[in-house]
Order: sequence, then structure tokens, then C-alpha cells
Amino acid sequence: MAEAIDIYRKLAERNVGRDSGRYQADLAKFLTNLAANYLDIGKYKEALESAKEAVKICEELTKRNPDKYLPDLATALNNLGSAYSNLGKYKEALEKTEEVVEIYRELVKHNPDKYRGDLAMSLTNLGRDYFFLGKYEEVLKATKEAVEIRRELAKCNPDKYLPDLSASLSNLGEIFHSLGKYKEALKATEDAVGIYRNLVELYPDKYRSDMATSLLGLGNSYYSLGKYEEALKVTKEAVEIYRELAEHNPDKYQPYLAMSLNNLGRDYYSLGRYEEALEATKEAVDIYRELAEHNPDKYQPYLAQSLTLLGYILLLKEDCPKAKKNLQEALIYILPFANKYPQRWGNLFASIYSLLTQAPC
Repeated sequence: MAEAIDIYRKLAERNVGRDSGRYQADLAKFLTNLAANYLDIGKYKEALESAKEAVKICEELTKRNPDKYLPDLATALNNLGSAYSNLGKYKEALEKTEEVVEIYRELVKHNPDKYRGDLAMSLTNLGRDYFFLGKYEEVLKATKEAVEIRRELAKCNPDKYLPDLSASLSNLGEIFHSLGKYKEALKATEDAVGIYRNLVELYPDKYRSDMATSLLGLGNSYYSLGKYEEALKVTKEAVEIYRELAEHNPDKYQPYLAMSLNNLGRDYYSLGRYEEALEATKEAVDIYRELAEHNPDKYQPYLAQSLTLLGYILLLKEDCPKAKKNLQEALIYILPFANKYPQRWGNLFASIYSLLTQAPC
């Protein structure tokens, strides 16, 4: 792939003014595919660089021939938005994803059969970016539209669109949960998990990670409804899946393993099983600490979240000095994010501060 890109880059440079458009288009396509491959294996910085170059070329080509190259620009911008999001640069991600949605809305007007699926995909990503910025009502609006489109598409072509529908249902459950609508969240995530279980039976390698994500959402819904045993069961299943996936692809799946371990610690402590809660949460902290060293913009607030849970469990175990140390560290980590994204992280800051002031030591 890299060798092909070098060849097309040289051809585009040598044929300026003659047939450069052809070679630039090929170069952009290779760069777009390379960015997608980097995203798939969790190499987000490399994906960002490839996507940036692809977008720059596609923007130039679209100026000359919008009918031909606008779809290519949308694909390149989508990769760029995903790279920014995975690097914790959510405002930059949102800017690119909003542009992608606008392009696909325009394309759907002229060819709905071809581009409605792409529009649903871009709306899903738009919801992702709104979510990370704490704009939950906007997330709900975008995600509901994506679900409606994919539900209709899945009726006509279930083999192709059921996986996409289940992903949107999982996202819908997550946003319902964030808005405190736990019964609605439970219904959406149960539907998503049900679809994924059927898909995993047919294609285990392809859909296990997606099912694990939906299982975490289902666990969150159970937990918030006070169904702690049910939450523990599905969270343990998600941990097992992510642990196995992380062994083969740590760059991509270690963050998911950390998130599932954090939830596992939460579920154990809710059942009074403090030793098991401590073990799971410590492992989550260790993983997040390593991730935050390489990508603090994205993972530092999640490290603070796990440190807070660890501190809380230590308080329950009456180990106040260690609890206070973890909570103080969490407060330092979350402070800049609470200032920058108060809707997303302000509540966590308030919780940590409250725990520290009430600590009996």
C-alpha cells in the first residue's frame, strides 16, 4: 500500500497540467484506504496524517468536478473525523463529521438508494462526536434519525443492514442512558444484543467486538435499574471477549478492555464483593494509565474515572489514606477536562471533590 502511494504521488507530481487529475484521484483513494486500515488497527496518528492528505486532494478535485468527486471527499472527511475523535480532538472531529453529513444529505437528494446508508453512517458518527462533547440532546436527534434510516433499510436488505441497525440501537441505548432514560436504554440495548448474538453465530470473528460493546451498554442499563446480578453477568461476558481480542490487537482493544474492567469493578462493588471489585478496577487503572501516557487528550479523563472508582472502593474497605491518594490524583487529571467540557465531565469533578471533602482522614 505504501509503495503504491509513493508511485501515485510521483505520477501526480510529474503530470501536473496533463493527466494529473487521474493520478491525484488514485492517490487520494489509496490514502483514504490507508487511513481506514490504520483506523481499523488502532493506529490513529498515522490515520490522521493519511486522511488529512486525502482530504486535501479530494477538496481540489471536487472544486473541478463536484459530481464525480464529492462522494470521495465525504469518505476522506469521514476518516479524518474518526481519527480526530479517536485522538480525543472532539471539536475538530465534530467539524469534519458535520461536513460529511451535509454532503450525504445533498447526495441523497439525487440518489437516495445509493447514499441513504452512508447518511445513516455519518449521522451515527455525528452522534458520537456530540456525545463526547456532552451535547446529549443533539446526540439523541442524530442517532434516532440513523436508527430510522437503518431500520427501513434492514427491512429491504437484512443481510446487509442488520449489523448497522444493531450498532445504531446500541448507540441509542447509550444516549438514553446518559439522559437518565434507563428503561428506554434497556430496550434499545436488548434489541442490539439480540441482533448481535445471531450475527456472532454466523460470523464470530466479525461481530464479537460489536456485541461486547452492546453488552457493556446492556450492563449499564441493568446497573442503573438496580439489577446488579444481571449487570455483572453481561459485563463479565464483555470482559472475556475484549481480553481475548486485546491479546491479538492491543492497540485497538486495550481501551475497550479497560472500560469493561471498570464496569466490572462497579458491578462487583454494587454486590458488596469488594476484593473482586478492587482487582478489576486496579487492572482498569493500570491500562488507562498506560493509554493516557500516549494519548492524554482521550484517555486522561477515563483514567480519572477509574481512579475515582478505585478510591471509592478503598473508602468502603476503610483504607482512607490510599483512597484519598487516588481521589486526589483523579481530581488533578479531570480538572482541565471539566473546565473544557463541563457538560461531559463536570459531574465527575463534583463527585471526586465531594468524596474528598467527606473522606474521614
